[in-house]
Amino acid sequence: MRSERELENVKVENRKSKLGLFFLSFSPVWNFKKLFTVDNQGDDNLLVLNGIRTLSICWVVLGHAYLYLPNGLISNVSTFANAYNPILFAVGPGGVYAVDVFFFLSGFLTFYLLTAKLYPKGGWDGCKNFLLLYFHRFYRLIFPVVFVTGITVWLMKYFGNGPFYRTEWETAFVNNCRKYWWTNFLFINNFVPWDLAHSCLGYMWYLANDFQFYLITPPIIVAYCNKRRASYIAVFAIISVCVLYNGVMSAVFNIGPIYTPGDKISQGNFLYDKPWARCGPYFVGGLLGWSYFERKFKDKHPALKYTTFNRIYSVLSLSKVMCYVLAIIGVGLMPVFILPLRNWTMYCTESNCWSRFATVIFTAIYRTGFVTCLALIILPVLCNRFTFIKYFLSANILTV
Repeated sequence: MRSERELENVKVENRKSKLGLFFLSFSPVWNFKKLFTVDNQGDDNLLVLNGIRTLSICWVVLGHAYLYLPNGLISNVSTFANAYNPILFAVGPGGVYAVDVFFFLSGFLTFYLLTAKLYPKGGWDGCKNFLLLYFHRFYRLIFPVVFVTGITVWLMKYFGNGPFYRTEWETAFVNNCRKYWWTNFLFINNFVPWDLAHSCLGYMWYLANDFQFYLITPPIIVAYCNKRRASYIAVFAIISVCVLYNGVMSAVFNIGPIYTPGDKISQGNFLYDKPWARCGPYFVGGLLGWSYFERKFKDKHPALKYTTFNRIYSVLSLSKVMCYVLAIIGVGLMPVFILPLRNWTMYCTESNCWSRFATVIFTAIYRTGFVTCLALIILPVLCNRFTFIKYFLSANILTV
């Protein structure tokens, strides 16, 4: 028989029956405790991703406040308008990049963790589990999607009141979901319906994209396990196609980085929620994930010792100057991608007010370019440089 102290050190999953675990999963006390208990076990370099994730969530909130407040009932209109003028408030419209940061993080973790799992098996042996990998991804996502859809369609209309609350809710959400609820459950809601404005819970376009990116990830990682250079070329080709597609669409239809009412063709329907327009940041994150895998497992797998990424890490480990150069380039270029969005949202409210050339170049590279800047800042942190950044982003307050 085990003592009480020994039982406390055993994971709860090993102490409860399956039926007991089922009921425990609905326990508010247990779930609240898990949410607010910080467990910093594991790779401490990857804890910086917690801080990036938390700051990105805050950026999403700020960006949506910036987007929707002007459409609300505001009494001090003239005072509120002044908030749009300072350069610092460019972080508001710059919130569009927060979603790309999440794609970047998803790509990083998926490529890193899945490669670490498949590489020792030679890649091809892992093919037997492809269907299981896809099922696991689907299984992880489907229950929150069903829950949120159900709450929104059937319960949210009772959460508020006012002369237009019920009718507006019906128009904006319920009517669309009556037709297209099933597309959310299949993660094709960024295709059916084609128009994002008519989809059921339009904000779920993100999950559809993330799931679609994941579908093509295991074959690429299998290729990496056998032909590293070929897989690098494939990923760079995907990123290039994404950049090229955005540029071509911008050139042909004069579409800018943010939707304006004067667009001949909807920016939202062709650039905002389609996977081939948004996959660049995901695969930039994937490349960084591969680089960290090679650094982390170079001793375990000698074939990884002299890869290009490990040569880069060696230079950064030996040269503090090169770390600062990368960080300065990354931080210095970020405003180049953020500040123009303030200009666009302030002055291009009815139609494109930039030159065609500037619009095409910026729209082609801005999302992929921004996360590339982020990767340049993270690279030195992954080889144990810039510990002040590491400790800040790994702080417990940003981990919960």
